Amino acid sequence: MQLRMRIPDTMMTDFNKKTQISMQKMMRYPGYICRKTWKLGRDDPRRLIHAFKVGFSLTLVSLLYLMEPLFKGVGKKMLFGLL
Repeated sequence: MQLRMRIPDTMMTDFNKKTQISMQKMMRYPGYICRKTWKLGRDDPRRLIHAFKVGFSLTLVSLLYLMEPLFKGVGKKMLFGLL
């Protein structure tokens, strides 16, 4: 004997509505980030430039750490000092 639970139609419509709302929010998120970045750049461009420099340097140091043969002569302590 196999028991099957039937999901009420109201629950499915609620789930569909919530899924649709979540998808709409996810579609708007990149535009929101772009507007916030543009506003930050207009208000104080130095902060935006500094944020990009820090992000670039952290990415570069992390990549150098992953590629061990490139920094064998440098040492790990100097890379952690940069971080």
